[in-house]
Amino acid sequence: MRQIFLLGLLFLLATATAFAQTAGTITGRVIDQSGAIIPGATVTVTNTGTGLGRTTATNEAGLYSFAALQPGTYNVQAELAGFVTSAKNGVMLIAASTIAVDFQLGVATVSQQVEVSEAGLAVETTQSVVAGSIQTSEIQELPMLNRTFMGLVTLLPEARPAPTVNSTRITFGGGISVGGAQGRNIVTLVDGAENRDDIAGGPMMNFSIEGIQEFKLLAHSFSAAYGRGNNSILQVVTKSGTNQLHGTVFAFGRNDAMTATEYFNKAGNLPKSPYDREQVGGSLGGPIKKDRWFIFGAAERTNQNYTLTLPTAVFNEAVILQKALPNLVMTASQFIPQPSHDFLLSVKSDHRINDHHSLYLRWAQQNQYAYDDQFTGQGLISIPQPDVDPRYSYEENRSFLWSGVASENWIIGNNSVNTFTVQRSYYDTNITMPTSVPSAQWPLQNLNFPSLRVGRGPGTDQEFFQKRWEIKDDFAHQASKHSLKFGGGVDWYPEIGLGILLAQTMGRMGFYDNPSTIVNNTNGKYPLGFATPGIVSDIGQGVGTACGCTWKRGGPGDARLFGMKDIAGYFQDDWNITPRLTLNLGLRYDLPINSLNQRINANNRGWQVLRAIAHLAPTAAHWTQHTPRTPTNNVSPRFGLAWDVKGDGKTVIRLGGGLYWDKHLFLSQFQSALIAAPIIDVPQITVNTSIGVGQLANYVYNVSPLPPPLPPAPTTIPFNANLAPTLMPYNLKNPSNTQEHVGFTRVITPNTTISSDYTHILGTNETRRGLINPIEGAWDPTDADQHIPWGQRRFAPAFNEVFPGQPNILGNVFLYGTGNLSKYDELATQIVHHGKNVTLQASYTLASARAFGGIVAGALGGTQAPLAAGNPDEPDAPIEWGPAFMDERHRMVLSTVVNLPKGFQVSPVIQAVSARPYTPTQGQDLNGDGSNTDLWINPDLPGDPSAVCGCPIHKGQVMGVGSLRGKPIVNLDARVTKSITFSDRMKLGLFVEFYNITNRANFGNHYNSNSRATTFRQPYAFVTGFPQSRQLQLGARFTF
Repeated sequence: MRQIFLLGLLFLLATATAFAQTAGTITGRVIDQSGAIIPGATVTVTNTGTGLGRTTATNEAGLYSFAALQPGTYNVQAELAGFVTSAKNGVMLIAASTIAVDFQLGVATVSQQVEVSEAGLAVETTQSVVAGSIQTSEIQELPMLNRTFMGLVTLLPEARPAPTVNSTRITFGGGISVGGAQGRNIVTLVDGAENRDDIAGGPMMNFSIEGIQEFKLLAHSFSAAYGRGNNSILQVVTKSGTNQLHGTVFAFGRNDAMTATEYFNKAGNLPKSPYDREQVGGSLGGPIKKDRWFIFGAAERTNQNYTLTLPTAVFNEAVILQKALPNLVMTASQFIPQPSHDFLLSVKSDHRINDHHSLYLRWAQQNQYAYDDQFTGQGLISIPQPDVDPRYSYEENRSFLWSGVASENWIIGNNSVNTFTVQRSYYDTNITMPTSVPSAQWPLQNLNFPSLRVGRGPGTDQEFFQKRWEIKDDFAHQASKHSLKFGGGVDWYPEIGLGILLAQTMGRMGFYDNPSTIVNNTNGKYPLGFATPGIVSDIGQGVGTACGCTWKRGGPGDARLFGMKDIAGYFQDDWNITPRLTLNLGLRYDLPINSLNQRINANNRGWQVLRAIAHLAPTAAHWTQHTPRTPTNNVSPRFGLAWDVKGDGKTVIRLGGGLYWDKHLFLSQFQSALIAAPIIDVPQITVNTSIGVGQLANYVYNVSPLPPPLPPAPTTIPFNANLAPTLMPYNLKNPSNTQEHVGFTRVITPNTTISSDYTHILGTNETRRGLINPIEGAWDPTDADQHIPWGQRRFAPAFNEVFPGQPNILGNVFLYGTGNLSKYDELATQIVHHGKNVTLQASYTLASARAFGGIVAGALGGTQAPLAAGNPDEPDAPIEWGPAFMDERHRMVLSTVVNLPKGFQVSPVIQAVSARPYTPTQGQDLNGDGSNTDLWINPDLPGDPSAVCGCPIHKGQVMGVGSLRGKPIVNLDARVTKSITFSDRMKLGLFVEFYNITNRANFGNHYNSNSRATTFRQPYAFVTGFPQSRQLQLGARFTF
């Protein structure tokens, strides 16, 4: 099949017209010495690497434009009979940028000569977008912990290191946060083709840093040419071949002898954990036919054997548990092995057909394997798992991903360029958790406590798959003072989705307190230890425990979506009103078709049950008016202004904004799809609201029988099943935000600039889960008369009337809606210097990210979209508003490359970040609504929290969302390079890299937030994107 696809792409290369959206533009104005415009002047640009050039003439306004240029270094020349020819060499054109190169031609004399000048740092004088870039030299010369471009992106002032959005991205080394979000709604474009995971968000696949030429982050207020994301656009450009044969061979490695003892090992008086990492690869590029046809390829292999060390307090709890419950199939361990392997390959061929047509083909793939990658304990709501039993508690993750892109550039006359892009991409990730333990035992083996969990991992056997075609066309035209661009495209997904049996359907049981508290009865609530009745907080069961199976196509757990399409069109006008003032005006429209799985939503069994009681329950009637409909209002106006104050390109003031729409990730809807599938896969959850109160009031662990399980393959809701379905409400919208910014750039010297931008983002229609069938109690002012008896669920009377004898046909009913709100403010200031011996980027960012629920959700998917922490009917209560998970008030970053005598080079990177917030929880259902999300009541602070928590506690203060913070993050890395030159084209670089030189343990906000945990407010994992301890890495890179 892959061979057939490759042949198809080769056919497209012969017949189609395509080009990458990562291309840039060189534009400018030609005038004479008096300032008068010069129409008809000939302007030529030449790529210094490939020798490829293009020629045009200035129009009646004296303007010229070269659109759709490959990023690189260019020489630009302007000439006209009777004038002195002028050239500007070394113009650096980066991805998705528009650089103005203006000329003032003098009158020719008898001794006419060509005037040549060297270009300094280029400043975008006609664009209002907030953007930052990392170029080839910095990619090659800065220290990178895991040699992934993700780590370099976070050096830009608008970006932050973030947790990986899914365990399937473990080899990425971390994610990227922009605008206070967690990175799910960042759109990554590689060579103009979209590289987005439309299931979980973030980048779909990784690329070898050896094959990347540069990248650019369009952080805020980007043009109408970009869409399907409301956060930021990350442009990545892979390397191309040139007229010279060139390549590299590299190797990097480190092991436990080169690392300091990690924090948790040191705190527990433990030896260093075994560790080794090797990364090898290379690249090769050159001409197939000089000045016509080029090829470049890069490949690398990474092998890592890492052992995660958990806090000693967590391990001690596991030891107590294992002794107290001999029936458990578990092996307590403080050390969790997490080996991983990654292979990356990319090949790119560029061909110039003639002066009007050029094309390229790029193939990339990734093969990934990881062991126990879901056991990291670094997720937003994860807790450590100190269990490595080979019979039950481990998982394996295998991924295969590829992308093929075909593209060509068609130059139409002097003023027009048509571009067209075709991509076919695919990924499949398979996570398996083999076990021989009978499925009837799974609820008794998979246990959750405030400080730990044991048994199978937090997920289940699951498979992610995404098949995608992308086709788009762009047309650029220079019409007098207007640089016009319009286009559109279609994305078609033959198949996208998940194959999964939900974690709780595979059996899981929760407890209010840690094993040590239960065994030792330290709080007086466990006189019989684990044999005390009513100590279990919840029991989850489902199809998984009934059938003991994994997901099957057409069977349980089949949450696939077929035929989803995204259609888009846009218009952008960069109107050069005067030589100094440019308006950026754009309009975009996006139409998602079947993105909400509309074809099957009416089959959602939970929706059908609520629809049946609509005449008795107004709340049920409201949310089931109709199933979600195709969003047809995703119109995005964009505006901007760029003012070149003096017309010399040295001081530019910019402002801009617009409306930005995102799309729904499949992760946000798969739970609804599972209960709409032919075979129901939805958890059957039985709960207590406190010890000895609720449906499990008399349940004794491993003594009492489990609640009646579901049949192995239910197609209808079983009798009084207590299912917990997820619904997508009738008024579901695509997430969106509005963005406004103002800023400036000032050229201090030809090689130094300073810029500063203030940005405000108001997030609307953001994802948030709701609970619409809570257990009634004193917390609900609308039920003060107890017309619904307290202790019963809201819809129980209506259920019992319509479905006699089934008041609990549904338990918790979750609503996955889009009514959340967030605000983000940012002031980012940056100094950039590119000198002969020193390259420097220094930035300071002051920011504030706040949201209801504490998450700037955007396209956030799955259960991480937070429930209300207090009254479930008031998700926008004041106590719900607080700092977002990725809120960093202050962030300072300095990266520099210094060339020293005798071939030495020093490249330090310093990062200092203020503490990140986390939300403390009580660890029990204080208000008795059936949801264990209640905020922590600090008993040491004055106040009466009863009105806020809706609970009978009258001393203390409710701590709001994001009210606690960890410790500030400080990290210092450095690389020392010795270059040995053999010839003009052959060089060997020897590297010594130092990471976390101060040996500081940086935890971010990975602190236990459960007040009932013995490890409350203690760290349990390191922040993603930073080294865990001081590390030394050796490397070598041979270039030729």
